[in-house]
Amino acid sequence: MTEPVLSHVDFAAILRRHRMRAALTQRELSVSAGLGPTAVRDFEQRRSLHPRVRSVRALAAALDLPPDEADALQRAARADGSARPAKPGNEESPGGTAPLSVSVLGPLLVSRGAAPIDPGARRHRVVLARLALAPDSAVDPHELIELLWGEQPPASSVSLLQGTVSQLRRVLQRRHAENIVRLLPGGYRLNVAADLIDATAFRTLTERARRVANGGLADALLGEALDLWRGEPAADVPELQGAPVVRALVEDRIAATLHYADVAASAGRWNDVLRRLDGPAARYPLHEPLHAQLAVALAATGRQADALHVLRRIRERLGDELGIDPGPEIMGAQRTVLRQEWRHLATVPASLPAAPDGFVGRMREVARAVQLLGRPAGQPAVVILSGPIGVGKSALLTQLAVTVRADFPDGVLYLDLGPPGRAPLTAEEALTGAVRALGADARGTPAQRAAQYRQLVAHRRLLALFDNVREAGQVRSLLPDAVGSAVVISSRRRLVELPGATAVPLGPLAPEESRRLMATIVGPAWAAVSPFAATRLTAAGGHLPLALKATAGRLAGRTAATIGPLVARLADPDVLLDALSDDEELIAAHLLPDLLRLPPEAALGFRMLALVPGPTFGPDAAAATLGVQRHTAAEQLAVLHDGGLVDCLPGGRYRYEPLCRRYALRLSARIDTAAARTAAVSRFYGWLLPQVSVAVYLSFPDAVRLAADMPVIAPFDGADAALTWLDSELRHIMGAVTEAASLGFPAAAWRLADQVRGYFELRNDVAPPLTAALAAHTAAKSTGDALGLAAAHQFLADALRSTGRYGEALDSYLAGAKHAAAAGWVQGQANLWRGAGAVQAVLDRRPAAESSLQTALRLSEQYRLTRLRRRIVKELGALAEPVSTEPAAV
Repeated sequence: MTEPVLSHVDFAAILRRHRMRAALTQRELSVSAGLGPTAVRDFEQRRSLHPRVRSVRALAAALDLPPDEADALQRAARADGSARPAKPGNEESPGGTAPLSVSVLGPLLVSRGAAPIDPGARRHRVVLARLALAPDSAVDPHELIELLWGEQPPASSVSLLQGTVSQLRRVLQRRHAENIVRLLPGGYRLNVAADLIDATAFRTLTERARRVANGGLADALLGEALDLWRGEPAADVPELQGAPVVRALVEDRIAATLHYADVAASAGRWNDVLRRLDGPAARYPLHEPLHAQLAVALAATGRQADALHVLRRIRERLGDELGIDPGPEIMGAQRTVLRQEWRHLATVPASLPAAPDGFVGRMREVARAVQLLGRPAGQPAVVILSGPIGVGKSALLTQLAVTVRADFPDGVLYLDLGPPGRAPLTAEEALTGAVRALGADARGTPAQRAAQYRQLVAHRRLLALFDNVREAGQVRSLLPDAVGSAVVISSRRRLVELPGATAVPLGPLAPEESRRLMATIVGPAWAAVSPFAATRLTAAGGHLPLALKATAGRLAGRTAATIGPLVARLADPDVLLDALSDDEELIAAHLLPDLLRLPPEAALGFRMLALVPGPTFGPDAAAATLGVQRHTAAEQLAVLHDGGLVDCLPGGRYRYEPLCRRYALRLSARIDTAAARTAAVSRFYGWLLPQVSVAVYLSFPDAVRLAADMPVIAPFDGADAALTWLDSELRHIMGAVTEAASLGFPAAAWRLADQVRGYFELRNDVAPPLTAALAAHTAAKSTGDALGLAAAHQFLADALRSTGRYGEALDSYLAGAKHAAAAGWVQGQANLWRGAGAVQAVLDRRPAAESSLQTALRLSEQYRLTRLRRRIVKELGALAEPVSTEPAAV
């Protein structure tokens, strides 16, 4: 029995929609359904208007359609398929139930199913074609007016355009609700399903082809995309010829053609390459990549004379019409043809360096990098392992390569672009090294070598490793184009300017990882090191692999009996960092090449900002230290951060890694004058002391403290902002107190301690750090200043008291009161006696406490210290009550 024949109305549109949703090519669906390899293509391009029942059922099964959608596909196939023009608005006319489709990859075609629709007047065709060329975006009405009426439109052009759009809607729409042309805030937009506009379908297919690593699938997708073209875009709409949107679409077609040629050539299908290139090369006689590919394809199919003729003709045209010489593509094709290089593909050796010794930890970073390398994308994955000197970037790069190399069957390319102690490779030197590493002989100009490199890495799943990269320009021309390849770069810079790059930042090792690394390198003797000593030693090295390995090297070979004293000595951070900084190969070899490339002001900033005390600093502190505006300091910090010389922390603060800071200080001592360094530190404390003074004054005006200079313009908007700043900056202020004397500014230590003391009085749940208090006291003793000793004793006594050391605190309060009396600082003297009385009360020395408080009261009354007097009176009254274990802070 003969199978009934069904006709085609919107069957093509529905079939294409289901296929695109299933992410299948036309060939894949044809084969899956058991049909001929071109069956689906013929159905969708309406070359076959009579699908059989059996074929439709097979397609529905291959697409795994649910019953309702399979029935809809069958009904579409049974509809009346005669191809007479449709009557707009007539639901019974051929194609009346089909969605609208618009084709602009050639002359403008509009249809519902197999039924063509005539858009009508010229103006209708111009508007419709322009909207269909870029259906994902709204088109400005002024652009449409210029297309219709040129640069001098009639005064009523806006209303005329509105009328044209209304008439076009009536021609295209089956019913009013369909709203084929919509007016949006940005202009007019075509409201047609994306897969029913051939320009959109073309871009969708080419984008999918760029993302897949499977060459066969990319081949099918690109072939299907190119088959949609019937000629030049909107070829019968002269108003659009040369328009930017048309030129962009033409460039996309050429790019897809070249991509197809690459994929087909890698599979050895040179005749298919010729079939795709012949027409475009004839249409674009000056397009060098097209003619280069065409010449290679001709030579590969045995037509070497024709290949050389093509190359000679384009050289002549370029010279005669443009007055230029051929570019690297043509020159590369010439070499390929003459040397017959299409006959073999370059092999890529697994040129990995030796696996790192004692690699530990980094599980999170390895997992993140592996995830990025395996993520599908439209271009090769580029992973940047970034971090400061000594953090272990090169070791992680090598370890990562060992982990993923099986995923890259075409090999591993390794290149060290900045070995420590040597000048970094230039971009040209790196390109030459990469070509040679790929097994080829690097010849010609840089442009020719770049073309040679691109040809060598095309169509491969290659892992490229670029170690110690100093700047993006070194590797920009080395990034492969082939989807499925990947690049891993180690650099102190973030290199965010490289296309598709994602940074995986590296920080110090975790404490446990640091101890494991030491144990691995030192050997059995490490077991004799106590956990406390091991923790101190690894912390002294900042948990940086470079410092830890260098330290472990000094310990290696020691016995269990002799390792202890050396560990104890190196556990002092100053001793360890000095020892490591003396090793020029260890530190300077890594840093000096980058420092020499810095602008002079940034190099000066690197040296001077290392003088800033405290663990971190912000742009304001940097600006003060350097004596520049804040925005200038921020720019210099950005340069240093990009160079991996300082770290940028959340909140916009910066820090040096310990080794880097120590080297910067040593470099500054050699290069900068003592006066310049002293001036930088002076500017820093000259900025910080008024900041702290005004912040404490705004947040706690009753604080007893020495008079201090205040900024003319307060840097805080009230007490809350001032207190918030003090909360965030306290750790850094205490660092400035601790380091002031060593930086040559002992008076800054006790002055800062005196000003910030009021913060602790306000925040009575925060104790003054004893280390900073002792540093301020030592600094005051070194100056012999009675006022400084009074202020320092007051801060030290508060810190001692907060730790429960009441006897020492009392001695410090009483000593401070004597120094305050000698300096004539009555307010401080009264407050110190008040503090002594409070501690004596805790020690249950009631008479002594009352005597001290009475002395404080007498001083406050004599000199009219009203606010302080109120507090003393209150504390005298408290002596009659039961004594608490801890009085209020003073």
